[in-house]
Amino acid sequence: MHRCHETVSLMYAEVPEDYEALGDSHQPAGVGPGQETNITLLGGKNPLPWSWSAYRKESACESELRFIQPHVAQDRLGRWRIIVQTNEFPQRVAIDVCRRVDDVCKVFTDCGRKSRCVQRYSYQPLISIDQDKRQAGQCPTMAVFRFPTSCVCHVEVDKPQHVKSARRNSALKP
Repeated sequence: MHRCHETVSLMYAEVPEDYEALGDSHQPAGVGPGQETNITLLGGKNPLPWSWSAYRKESACESELRFIQPHVAQDRLGRWRIIVQTNEFPQRVAIDVCRRVDDVCKVFTDCGRKSRCVQRYSYQPLISIDQDKRQAGQCPTMAVFRFPTSCVCHVEVDKPQHVKSARRNSALKP
């Protein structure tokens, strides 16, 4: 690892362990602190019709948000790789894991619509070593890994009438 230090330092990007920045308590993208109430700069017109802090919120699907520091993982091609984890280069990944995948979403239990909680994933690049080549003395490289990043609610919606009739007509044709 010592001879690869410069290569690793060029690839490394620290992920801060900051839960508040990952949650839903921060401002939406593009709106900084104070901008939602600073209406004098826009000729008296408020760009947002409501404030993020002015509504009561509850997640439709329960999830657990946490940071992990993986040591071994499968890359997007299915190869097992050793993730570089040192005091100088700690690699954190923020994950958000559904507590009950496929359960009915909490806020839609009595509204007559079908719903379910779905785990979403995204890809995260990490500095790693191919497990089969670690003895060859090769320097680490960047690889992409799939991690759970959110728990979302999918709700059944009515299809427009023209879509329903087109499917019905195509099913009736010989």
